[in-house]
Amino acid sequence: KPLNLTNGPQGISPIQRPTIPTFVLDSFNAVLSPLVGHPITQAQFYNIVFYLFALMVAALVILVTTRLDNSRIGRAWTAIREDELAATAMGIPLVRMKLMAFAVSAALAGVGGVLLAYQRQSLSVQSYQVFVSLSVVAAAEFRLGARGPLPKPCGSGPKSPTSTTRRLLATSS
Repeated sequence: KPLNLTNGPQGISPIQRPTIPTFVLDSFNAVLSPLVGHPITQAQFYNIVFYLFALMVAALVILVTTRLDNSRIGRAWTAIREDELAATAMGIPLVRMKLMAFAVSAALAGVGGVLLAYQRQSLSVQSYQVFVSLSVVAAAEFRLGARGPLPKPCGSGPKSPTSTTRRLLATSS
């Protein structure tokens, strides 16, 4: 009999939040209650902590991707993107660098999935609709299509959808 880790089409539900000791919530209330005018509930505390944690993860992802982009590996990825044959002629291990790019992108997608699972408190097949997949593809296309550092595609992406994004959105309707 196979081991059932994901519960099949029913998904993983519920994903429990960690328990908070009462003294942590009380000390948090002592600081924030005068500022907001009412005591903070446990659900609100979780939302605040999740927001701060998501900000830290986003900052860490931006730091890691910027450092990777400016490193030897990032220059190799840029060379491969521009011309694979020339990159190979320069001595860049093509397969190794492509596998590394795949592994980094899979790790970053996993981090995003963990944040999504914690925020929704469940994972199931129904939570991933076609529109979500298309928006992820569009976001990746904007990032890769701009071919520049992070601020450029973040600002220029939504203003200029490419033909692939338009085609994907047209076929889903």
